[in-house]
Amino acid sequence: MARTKRSRRSYGAGEWGRNRVRVFPDPKTGLFQIEWRENGRRLTRSLGHRDWARAKRHADEFAAGFVGPEIGGKAEAKPEPLTLEKLFELYGEEVTPTKVARVQHRDRVGTRMFLDFLGRDRRPETLSQRDWDRFIRERRAGRIGPSGKPVSNRTIELDLKFLLAVLNWATKSR
Repeated sequence: MARTKRSRRSYGAGEWGRNRVRVFPDPKTGLFQIEWRENGRRLTRSLGHRDWARAKRHADEFAAGFVGPEIGGKAEAKPEPLTLEKLFELYGEEVTPTKVARVQHRDRVGTRMFLDFLGRDRRPETLSQRDWDRFIRERRAGRIGPSGKPVSNRTIELDLKFLLAVLNWATKSR
């Protein structure tokens, strides 16, 4: 008995290794499925319809980055922009508790000082060399900080190392 080949049409869009997307009909239901790779895993979602032209259009849009994996008009919630206040809060919840009590206290003091100096609603990516230099001048003169007195270069160095640690942690943990 001869085997008959089932017709399985599919449509691919995008570049291999970057944004490759494939649309194909589900053999059981006939509804079109969209398939893509994310972090090495193959993911599939149903498009919820049987319209071939619409499925191809959706694959093209998905590959171009106009739409995400949410199908059927569900809008993905955009994350709120990261502020220094939120960043220091996350660092204080995740990293500071792993330190000894003396360093935990120093982290809390540094957090308050940097938030007061740079601003709570400031976005971390807007920090510049001018902010760095201004912090050194103000801290050395004693205009900022918990004591209100001029401090040594070593204290300023520790403060700036703390700021760098927070920013590096944010970069690594995304």
